[in-house]
Amino acid sequence: MRARPPRTSATRTASTTAPPAVAGKPSCTGDAADVPTWDPDALTLTGNTQAIDTSGAAAWFEPTVSLSSLTIEFTRRSGFPVYQTWFSVFARDITGTVTDTDAAAPVEGATLTLTDANGDTLATTTSGPGGAYAFPGQIATDGYTVTVTPPTGQIAVVGSGTADLRSADAVVDLSVRDIVPVAVSGTVRDSDGNPVPGATVTIPRTPVLSRSRRALTARTCSTKCRSAHGSPR
Repeated sequence: MRARPPRTSATRTASTTAPPAVAGKPSCTGDAADVPTWDPDALTLTGNTQAIDTSGAAAWFEPTVSLSSLTIEFTRRSGFPVYQTWFSVFARDITGTVTDTDAAAPVEGATLTLTDANGDTLATTTSGPGGAYAFPGQIATDGYTVTVTPPTGQIAVVGSGTADLRSADAVVDLSVRDIVPVAVSGTVRDSDGNPVPGATVTIPRTPVLSRSRRALTARTCSTKCRSAHGSPR
């Protein structure tokens, strides 16, 4: 059996008690002494020296870097070749809490989105009681991003965070706060710099203005704009 991972390096370990041993891996039932030998230079895994058929040969190819593809070539040495190939990946969890920084309290009902290193959406979820959320069972790699969509009437303080699952589970805590209305004022002038009375000034509705459900308008007086109240801060 030969493994040729392109554009990357990798190591192979066998599920035996001899180095490089990896405990706890699945294996065939049968002769536990039937252990293959790995040649790292030839990238070849060879069965027992006598080429005798048994049901005990087992080994695991464990890449230490990301693979774009994997090719395995099998060559029969003697007898009738019967073999099995397993493919598995490590899975880890991304968890966290969404908090309201103004109230110092957890936020229930916030929408969380998980994307990968390419920006593709993998999953969405909603924060539950206590502001907690979870994306369980994600492939153990890096490049994940969790983004929060705040509930109506709030904006993000810490709106996103990254997660690296290569060695352990990850925790990404996020936070939001209430939108605070403030006054906006100014002066409308013509191209010569003169004040323009009676002009209508409009602040269009945006997602953060969803609480007002409408655009904000004001009309200028003789010298300057009136304040347009209710703009978010």
